[in-house]
Amino acid sequence: MTDTRTYQLGKNAKLYYGIAGAESVSGLTEIPHVKDVTVNHDEEEYENTGRDNNGWNSTVTVGSNLSIDFQFRYIPGDTIYKALKAAQIAKTPLSFAALSGDRSLDDAAEGPLGDFVITKCSRSEPLKEGISVDVTIKLNSFTQWIGI
Repeated sequence: MTDTRTYQLGKNAKLYYGIAGAESVSGLTEIPHVKDVTVNHDEEEYENTGRDNNGWNSTVTVGSNLSIDFQFRYIPGDTIYKALKAAQIAKTPLSFAALSGDRSLDDAAEGPLGDFVITKCSRSEPLKEGISVDVTIKLNSFTQWIGI
């Protein structure tokens, strides 16, 4: 039996970054040695239940949260690491896009584009493994959700 389902492997996803204010992904630089990426998108909510809702609870969303966690291999002298660390120290946002595929795929890749602040940029130095960098970025200014 042939598997007719379609799916996307994480290895084909791309993470891009660049100077703040990017309106598209075309001017951003890929982070090629990224490992795992998690795009976190959730809604803040408040409970709006009233007696007029026939006993049902009512929830209203009041704001969206967007953050991205990722890890990449540390390479001595790497300009990407230096740019991220400098932006964190200076508390300066950078533009990021986390796409499900290459930016050239014309509507096949989707994901957020916006300016993010770096809230975590930690270097891990395990005894028997390569050095890696764990990064958390949080949305500062939303541009668009590409492909939606």
